[in-house]
Amino acid sequence: MGKKLSKLPPDKMKEYLATTSFNEEELTLWYKFFIKDCPSGSMSREEFLGIYRVFYPDGRPDQFASYVFRVFDSKKDGKLDFDEFVRALSQTAKGTTVDKLSWTFSLYDLDGDRRISRDEMLQVVDSIYLMSGRQFSDDALRKQACTSRVNNIFQNMDVDKDNFLSWEEFKEGAQYDNELLRSLEWDISLPTKSNHSGCHDFNP
Repeated sequence: MGKKLSKLPPDKMKEYLATTSFNEEELTLWYKFFIKDCPSGSMSREEFLGIYRVFYPDGRPDQFASYVFRVFDSKKDGKLDFDEFVRALSQTAKGTTVDKLSWTFSLYDLDGDRRISRDEMLQVVDSIYLMSGRQFSDDALRKQACTSRVNNIFQNMDVDKDNFLSWEEFKEGAQYDNELLRSLEWDISLPTKSNHSGCHDFNP
């Protein structure tokens, strides 16, 4: 029974090979990891947050992890199945620059109205700084750094000056934001060996 559960069904393997950026070996390893940690076939929000707590012990990652979970949870049922998990990872870890920008836009777009407000961006940036730990442990300094970062982004990207970023504004403006472009070089959606020093067997 355990061996059956740890093996991705052939029809699903064929589907994911055609619709994600992972190869057969990567899909096999990700599926084994997922089923090992989630034998029920789904991952709860709390289990997802637990991953970030392991890899960011000096920070406060819960808020950022909650934002990531919201984007991963495409069915909006409060849990992740392997289909949601592997498709989101494919987009964020191995997708094109536009794929990654689209995912990042969805992360910032907290209410799902296809535009990013200053407040939404401020909330997400603050959660990233909270997760980073000691460097921004002082609340006042962190808030100041967040506000400065968001103001800079809006100054450069908000072409029509309506205090919202549309997808087109975000996509076009991102090419001139070196910090944002650097963040797309590694997958911020899920901590792995490849994007976080000191991680263990989380990356296939």
